[in-house]
Amino acid sequence: MYLSRRYGEALRFGERALELHSDFTVALWALGMTYCQTGQFDKATAAFQRLMSLSNRAAFFVGWAALAHALAGRPGEARGLAEEIAVRSSQEYVHPIRRW
Repeated sequence: MYLSRRYGEALRFGERALELHSDFTVALWALGMTYCQTGQFDKATAAFQRLMSLSNRAAFFVGWAALAHALAGRPGEARGLAEEIAVRSSQEYVHPIRRW
């Protein structure tokens, strides 16, 4: 639903998926992106924070969290997360992400 830009349905399905399985990372990721698209930046950052916790701070999710914080008007948090990725990229592969 997210990719079809049917954000209302994406939110409904994603939230229902989390009711059934609270650690479903695909649903959290889709919800985080949908929250960004719909201007719900606090919910987006919460979703990406949860993903970072579930994934042991996978760089992919750290990047999305940085984007969500930037969109939420929290540049300090966004820069901190971006710096984390920069440091890690010198030590490990970091998947590039693009803004949707």
